[in-house]
Amino acid sequence: RAIQGEGAAVPPEGDWLQVVISAAAGEVTVYVNGEESTRFDLADPEHSWDAARTTLRLGVNYVGLIDELAAFDRALTPDEVRLLHETPNLPASLMR
Repeated sequence: RAIQGEGAAVPPEGDWLQVVISAAAGEVTVYVNGEESTRFDLADPEHSWDAARTTLRLGVNYVGLIDELAAFDRALTPDEVRLLHETPNLPASLMR
């Protein structure tokens, strides 16, 4: 199931997007270019999964380039997501 916000559009060819997926306390928030795109509650049966049987797969059926991939061991705040979008080379400083 694809995750995208209402009114999501395909960016023009050659444009880069920053996508952040943040999960905390059973809620997932998706940000695009520093702004919240959509959110959903994992308690909703439509969005739930068995964590013991779940794998993370990046780039499946994706055609394009992926650059500057970062994974954190905590959920980023909305302010951190905006800062990450606005500040080049920031991921290292968010690793606290």
